[in-house]
This record gives sequence, C-alpha cells and structure tokens, in this order.
Amino acid sequence: MTFLLDRGEDPWVIYWQGDFYYCHEHNDSTILVNRSGTLQGIKDNPVIVWMNGDAARELWAPELHRIDGRWYIYYAEGPGADHRMHVLQGQGPDPQGAYRYRGRMNTGDSFAIDGTPFEWRGRWYFVWSGSEKGHATQKLFIDRMETPWLLAGNPVCISAPMFDWEKHGMPAWPDINEAPQALRHPTAERMFIVYSASHSVTDDYCLGRLDLTGPDPMDPGAWRKNPYPVFSKYVDDRIYGPGHASFVDTPDGRSWIIYHCSPISGGGWDSRQLRAQPFYWRTDGTPDFGHPGQSRPQITPDAAPDGPGAPKAADPGGQGSGTEPAEVH
Repeated sequence: MTFLLDRGEDPWVIYWQGDFYYCHEHNDSTILVNRSGTLQGIKDNPVIVWMNGDAARELWAPELHRIDGRWYIYYAEGPGADHRMHVLQGQGPDPQGAYRYRGRMNTGDSFAIDGTPFEWRGRWYFVWSGSEKGHATQKLFIDRMETPWLLAGNPVCISAPMFDWEKHGMPAWPDINEAPQALRHPTAERMFIVYSASHSVTDDYCLGRLDLTGPDPMDPGAWRKNPYPVFSKYVDDRIYGPGHASFVDTPDGRSWIIYHCSPISGGGWDSRQLRAQPFYWRTDGTPDFGHPGQSRPQITPDAAPDGPGAPKAADPGGQGSGTEPAEVH
C-alpha cells in the first residue's frame, strides 16, 4: 500500500504520455490538475485550471478525460440538492492548459453527481449518481453520449441500493450508490462498474461492483450486481470508509486502485486520506482488490517494468495508454 496524500478525497488519477495527472478540487470552488512522472509524486506541480469563485456552490469530484483528441473535465456543482453535472472543454493539447465552460450535462432536473464517461464497443456512455425528484435515495443512471457534452436524453437506472451494506447512511440520505467508475478487463471482453455504497461520512462506505453480462450497457437487465462489497473497511489496519476509487496503470505493468479512506473510526470527511495499492485479475476475469492495506508481493510505482504479460487495468477513455480513444458515436 502507498500513502499518496495525508488529506484528500474523491481521487481521479490518469496516466498519459509519460506522466500521471491528478485532477481534484480545492475549497469546493477550484479545479486543479497536478502532473508527476511518478504515482507517488501526484501531489506535485498543481495548476489551477478552473475557478467558480463561490465555495457555496460546492464544486465536487472533478474527473479529467480525453475524448476524440481533446481534454474534458466533468464535475458536479450545487449547492446541496441542486447539484448537477457540468463539463469543461480543454483548449489545447496540455491537460494543465486552458479550459472553457461547455455547459451543464443534460442528466435531467434532479440531483446528479459523480458523472463519468466510458467507451464500450465504439460507443460512449455516461454514468452518474442521482436522485429522482423528491427522493433522497441515490441510484446509478446511464445514458448514451451524443457528444462529450450532450447526452441522448434517455437515461435508465442500472443500480439502486438493495443490500444492507449499501444502506448505512444519514437520516436525510439513507441509501446511496455513487461514484461509478468503469473498469475494463485488459484482454477479455469484460466491463465492470465499480461504485461506492452507503454514506461517505460513515465507516461503512465501501465499493460495490456491477458486471456487464449482455451486449448493451443501456439495458438495465445486462448489469449484474455483486451481492457483497468488493472493498470495505479493514479494522485491523485502521482503514475506515474506503471508497470513491479510480484505477490507473503504472509503467511497471501494475494496475492500481486509488481511493480515499479515514484512519480514524468516526473520522468522517475531515480525516480522509488518499491511498493506493495494486490489484489483480482472477482467472474468471473479475478484478481482485484484496482488502484495504493488504500486504502483497508488490513493487513500488516507480520500479522497472515487469514485462508485457503483467496485468493491466482498464483505461476508460483511452487515458492510460496515451493513444487516442475512439470518437463519440
């Protein structure tokens, strides 16, 4: 396990053309992109790429993606129950360069956060966490992308809290599925959505997994939910509320899960740290994250390559390989 930052939340890290980029917010009002030649150095070289100037609007969980040769940053902005998804478009080839506001994503007129795009079989999709009007339960929705800033307008729900481990919440927000991330098997035709469940302020915040079992991601019946969390608190190592993960490959051929957690039971949001550890693929094609802080034979993120046979994480949007992803269709 690697400690990345003593303070942080909602990590989004990608690898592109020899560098790691860490996209994050500060003070609920500013988006920064850090650049480093190593995973352990992602705290270095921050550049402010966007400011809304108003912390009361609660800018949350920005993600940096490359689609059709351009950079985009997706983020949620509020305040409170009025959070909606928004997108910035890069104005040049540098992920730390200038961005312009492209608009609000048309996810509907209700709470929407943690939106993320992914490509599957030549088409692009957008998944987010949202609540239906007048309801507090957060579910996962998906829609096809017409462009990087426009959805088809026919969203469907692919996951709602149904197990007890998805329902450790607060009185106002009892049942939560949020922070979806696409994870693709490196060789087999397997696609997964790894998401966070329960309220992020609790010790029981954890990761769940949806498996795509059919050809169409827009078919709710094609997604099968794992009945148990795939990554959850590990009291022996004092790791509580691990969640809101992203995935990245390092030049040594390893696949890493990056997540936030608290080292204190009941620590809530104020004690969250960023950590990373390698994960592996089972013979059945599913990801094995182990438990948070698990001691496994591993090398540091900066070690020499293991060779072409080493397992790799999926690269939603083509970020991990440094190659251009397919166009949005």
